[in-house]
Amino acid sequence: MSDTARKINGDLFERLVRLIIRETGIEVGEVTILVPVKIDGKEVFKMSYQHDLIIRLD
Repeated sequence: MSDTARKINGDLFERLVRLIIRETGIEVGEVTILVPVKIDGKEVFKMSYQHDLIIRLD
């Protein structure tokens, strides 16, 4: 199986899980944050990091 096919299957599975959780009445979403990357104590760049499943229980 190609990497592209694995990615598509993984994305579809994540969407299915989010839909199932949402149907139970729990708020669910995703968030992308920027994580600073430091070398020798100096910030060189920020790396994008995605959380695919955020469950909110307010």
